[in-house]
Amino acid sequence: MKFKRNALILLIIGILLLLAGFLTPIVYRILVSDNGATGIIGGANAPSYIFMLNTMFSGLPAALGFLGVGLAVSSCFCLVFNSTVRKYCGMETSAISLGLSAVGALGIMCFLVWYWMAALGASSEYPIRHPVSIILGILCFIAFVVLIVIYIKKRKANRSAKGLIIDILTSIVYFPAFFFCFSCLYNLV
Repeated sequence: MKFKRNALILLIIGILLLLAGFLTPIVYRILVSDNGATGIIGGANAPSYIFMLNTMFSGLPAALGFLGVGLAVSSCFCLVFNSTVRKYCGMETSAISLGLSAVGALGIMCFLVWYWMAALGASSEYPIRHPVSIILGILCFIAFVVLIVIYIKKRKANRSAKGLIIDILTSIVYFPAFFFCFSCLYNLV
């Protein structure tokens, strides 16, 4: 009963986060509405408005929305397939799959930042960002490999194809949430 209650609580939190991410730009638009203008000279069309909101909120609505979707999907899965999740998934393997997703998202973001600087030839213009993206990317790769090894050891103790598939799907579902959360954090810093 406690498992279902926790899944239901996470479902509610996921829906609230999804709504917060979806409604933040709308509420902002209503609160600062100036007869339809968005503070851009000459007015603004939808792409300009989306760009302005993304710049102002640093991607926070997208991060909240994807985190809400991840929580809602995984908690719905836990509610519908309660016995399967209890039987084949453990707290350790699920936590490791979330860790793999987070480290993978951060590593890819570091690679994209590095690639952006390298493609534009702007590495020398960013004396801190360039080496930090390389070092953090390497650390993410090492952490990813270490987590894979730990996951394999933990999964060998409880061999299950269903558990493996659920853990892979968990990593995939939460990947966009982690990516946008790290992107939001990057934009704020």
